[in-house]
Amino acid sequence: MFGTPPKKWDILKSIVYGGLIESITSLNIVTSAAGADATTLNILALALASLIGGLFVIGHNIIELRQDIQQPERTSTTTSTSTGETNNEEQTSRYYQQLGLRENFKRHAAVTVISFLLFGMVAPVTYSFSFLKSDDKDLKIIAVAAASLVCIAMLAIAKAYIQKASSFYGYVKTVLYFVIPGFMASGLSYVVGDLVKKLMEKLGLFDSSSDFTLSLPGTGRIEPRSGFY
Repeated sequence: MFGTPPKKWDILKSIVYGGLIESITSLNIVTSAAGADATTLNILALALASLIGGLFVIGHNIIELRQDIQQPERTSTTTSTSTGETNNEEQTSRYYQQLGLRENFKRHAAVTVISFLLFGMVAPVTYSFSFLKSDDKDLKIIAVAAASLVCIAMLAIAKAYIQKASSFYGYVKTVLYFVIPGFMASGLSYVVGDLVKKLMEKLGLFDSSSDFTLSLPGTGRIEPRSGFY
C-alpha cells in the first residue's frame, strides 16, 4: 500500500511545486508594472530580477521541507514492522506531500528550480515579445493573461491529479481555486499600479518627463533623444 510511487509522480509534484505559485506571482508583477505605465524593457528587467531573487526563496523552502520532521505524526504511527513504520512516517511528512520521497531530493530540487524559472518567465517574456510592431499595452496584457491562464490551469489540473481528485468536479474546483484568486490579484495589481502612477504624477514626485539639455561652449543645445522600448 505504501510502496514507492512512480518517478512521474515525484517529477509532477516538483513541477507543480515550482511553477504554480510562481506563475501567479510573475503575472501580478507584470500587470502591476504595466498598470504603472513602465516601459517594456523595465517590466522585463523587473520581472527577471524578481525571478532571480525568488530562486533563493524556493531553494530555502525546499531545504526547509527536507529538514522538516513532524514529531506528532511520527509518534502516532503504529505498524507491525519497522519498514512499514518508516514508509507510513515518510508519507505523512510535508516533504512527501509536496515533492515525494526524500531519497530523491536532488531530482526534486533540480526539477523544481527548472519549473520555477520556466513558468516564471512566461508572463514577462510574453509581454516583452508580443505585438512588437504596435507595442499596444492592452493587447500585450491580454496575451499575458491568456498565456498565464493556460499555465495556471495546467498546473492546477496536475495538482488535482496528484491529490487524486475523485471526480471531474474535483478538477474544476482545484483549477478555479487557483485561477480566480490569481486573476483577481492580477487585476487589482494593475489598478493599484495605475493609481500609484497617477498619485505620484499629481504630487510631482519622480517626474518622468524631466528631460535635460546640455550646452557646451560654442555649440547649440544638445537634447537627448527619447528612447523607445
